[in-house]
Amino acid sequence: MASYGTDAYGAGYGATYENDDNYENGYDLQDGEDASIAPEDTWDVISAYFDSKGLVSQQIDSFNEFTETTIRALIEEYSNLTLDHPNPGDDQGRDIALRRYDIKFGNTLISRPAITEATGETVSLLPYECRDRNLTYSAPMSA
Repeated sequence: MASYGTDAYGAGYGATYENDDNYENGYDLQDGEDASIAPEDTWDVISAYFDSKGLVSQQIDSFNEFTETTIRALIEEYSNLTLDHPNPGDDQGRDIALRRYDIKFGNTLISRPAITEATGETVSLLPYECRDRNLTYSAPMSA
């Protein structure tokens, strides 16, 4: 049984716990279990991950979350915008009142990335097409 002294950890840490001797490398092992993981096991886990998720799913999921959630949340947070526009003075040197514009952004719409080809046809783009053609994967946004 392991014992934790109160000197190093302060009050409340002087208890002993059963089965603490089985606690190795941060994992609670059952009787008879081996703490070592073979390299083959590691590659099996990695292969299973890529079989189920694919190689670029993390980037695609991150991009989709950004366009569907994060941008909308940012626009909601900063939806009110106030612009002050000073007018030039008149001929007698008097300043004319300041113009103030209050702008409120509403519902956000992000379109799919598209490009107008040389033929005049507008087609949707996919990320791999942009990579192959050295284009930016950008889309129009309106709020």
